[in-house]
Amino acid sequence: MFINFKSTTFWGPAATYINSKIEALDNNRPPTGLHFPSQRVIKSCEMTDTNATVKVNVRIEGKAATIFDDTIETKGRDVTTTIGPSVTNRADGTNGNEYPFKVPTCTSALADTATGAVGRPKWGATFNAGFGDFFINTINETAGAGEFWELALNFKRADVGGGQLRVTTGDSVLWALVKGYQPLVPLRLKGPQKIVAASVPRFKVTVLDGETRKPIPLVTVGGKKTINGQEQTVAEKKTNIDGQVEIESGAAGTFELKAYAADVYVRSNVLKVTVTA
Repeated sequence: MFINFKSTTFWGPAATYINSKIEALDNNRPPTGLHFPSQRVIKSCEMTDTNATVKVNVRIEGKAATIFDDTIETKGRDVTTTIGPSVTNRADGTNGNEYPFKVPTCTSALADTATGAVGRPKWGATFNAGFGDFFINTINETAGAGEFWELALNFKRADVGGGQLRVTTGDSVLWALVKGYQPLVPLRLKGPQKIVAASVPRFKVTVLDGETRKPIPLVTVGGKKTINGQEQTVAEKKTNIDGQVEIESGAAGTFELKAYAADVYVRSNVLKVTVTA
């Protein structure tokens, strides 16, 4: 269902913006300079009333290592913490009146990450009634003094709580434990997915600021390569001024590479590169 702007009364954080635009059009005058209040605000003016199950990638970056990185299914619902005091509340987009209907969210994705298979991460939180959302304090690792679990969606820092931030199929959800003085700047590692060693003896990968897409120099790129079931460590290299490093293709196998710079940036996504002979 798509909302008919002309016949709908809007409410919640987007209401002021949308209604001001409608009023401006009705009165044949330029709209006000108001801005969207949140990251999820209606893409291409769409506000679809659906809580269908979606598939998203959830990555959880702890202090020293990646805790979880996989695709999960989620939908907006009431969720319950799995470590510490049991807290149950909604994580369905209606938090803080962000949406007038239920939608899948970043926090419902976190909750679904923490359920099911043995070994899945556990999460703990409190619920802030005034804010209308969860305050995450633990995802396997508890935030210490001056540390916070921060959230990014598609490499962009969240400006609302996870129960208010809508996700759709194909989205990338990142939860990262960062120090208070460290801004949430997630690295993004890009490069080829498949190469033929005979014609491409070396390949380049690029490290970007996930939000601004600008190349990041002096960041470490490393990881592993699996050849015939045997893992080998890939020698670490620092990115140049263009945010790039060059990797020897070598024998047929699969690289799994990450970029990192402790206490400066949040570790990157995994880049998988398959090399054929």
